[in-house]
Parts: sequence; structure tokens; C-alpha cells
Amino acid sequence: MLTYQETKNLVLSANPVLSMPDYWEWRIDLEGAYLEGADLRGAYLEGADLRGAYLEGAYLEGADLRGAYLEGAYLEGAYLEGADLRGASLRGANLYGANLEGATINWRSHDLIAELLLRWSGDDVEKRKVAGLVLVSRDWCWKDFLKIRGDPLFEPTMKYLAKFVKDGDRAPDILREIKG
Repeated sequence: MLTYQETKNLVLSANPVLSMPDYWEWRIDLEGAYLEGADLRGAYLEGADLRGAYLEGAYLEGADLRGAYLEGAYLEGAYLEGADLRGASLRGANLYGANLEGATINWRSHDLIAELLLRWSGDDVEKRKVAGLVLVSRDWCWKDFLKIRGDPLFEPTMKYLAKFVKDGDRAPDILREIKG
């Protein structure tokens, strides 16, 4: 992982008009930043404010985005392989076509889980209903979703999501049990 100074240099090389402090501050303010295609591999952006940032096609492989504010961020086609998204707020983020291979999932993010399920669903209307249920049930947590165990898609959905479980990611117990 990169240091803060290395991250700052990457961000400023992608967009020199941005302003970043000389030292790390919790919640570095990059709200609305234009970083299309920026090479931020391994960047240290824990807790950064990236609300509404334009990150289309940005390279964020291995980036530390723990606790980052990515609400409404445009991440279409972004490369998030191996990125750490634990605790990241992704409400309303556009993740269409973003590469999430090996990313550490925020299991509390309805938007991220719904995006994963949408990809799994393809054109299957019934599976899309599950993705939609996750997205619109923001007042539900995992224990609430367990109430629909009788649904024929419950087990296949859990098996699919279990593929994304990683050590230390705080995945729900049901997914850990399925992964084995």
C-alpha cells in the first residue's frame, strides 16, 4: 500500500487543480473530484470524502478505501480489484462495469451487494427481484433477510454471495458457513 504522500502525488498527477493537505487528515476532501482514468493503484484513501467524485475507469486496484465516503461516486468501469471497501459508504454510487474481483466487500452496503446480485442475475427477472429487494430494503440488516429463507432463490443467492467472503471482512455468519 502507498503512503499518504505517494497517494497525494498520484491524485495531483491525475488532476493538478485539486487541493490536498501536506499531511494526512481523516476524511481528505476529494468531494466531486474529477479523476477519470486516474492511476490510484494501492492508494491510501481510508476515510476519504469522494462523494460525487468522477472515477470512471480509474485504477484503484489494491486501494485502501476503508470507511471512504463514495456516495454518488461515478465508478463505472473502475478497476477495484483487491480494493478494501470495508465500511465504505457506496449509497447511490454507479458501479456499472466496475471490476470488483478480489475486492474486500462491505457487507453492510446495500448498493454494493445489490450490484453484485444484479451481475449474477443477468436478464433473469426473478433474480433481479432479489437485487431490488436488497436495494430498497435499506432498513433491513442480515437478520431480516434471513426471514425469507423459504424463497427458492434464497440458497442460490447466499451461495453466490459466499464466493466473495474473505478472511477479516466481517461477512455475515450464514455466508461464512456456506463458504466453509
